Amino acid sequence: MPNHEDSCFTCRFFLPLQKGGGSCRRHAPRPSLEGQVVDRGGLMENAAVFPVVSPEDWCGEFELPAAGRPSPPVDATAVVSEVQL
Repeated sequence: MPNHEDSCFTCRFFLPLQKGGGSCRRHAPRPSLEGQVVDRGGLMENAAVFPVVSPEDWCGEFELPAAGRPSPPVDATAVVSEVQL
């Protein structure tokens, strides 16, 4: 677990992923630079992805979750490339 209080792991914009790490939901997803394509019901589209971050990462836009806000569920539907965290 991260030891930095203001890490991605404790940020309101962090959404855990099943394979470890998480996605940052601070801003809208951006087009994939790796040419990923997603099949959306027979319609092929370029993928837009949220940045994949390590729980120990941090940035200048950290925000604490709202009081009483439950932990987010693991995002099983995120379209994310295989990256090394």
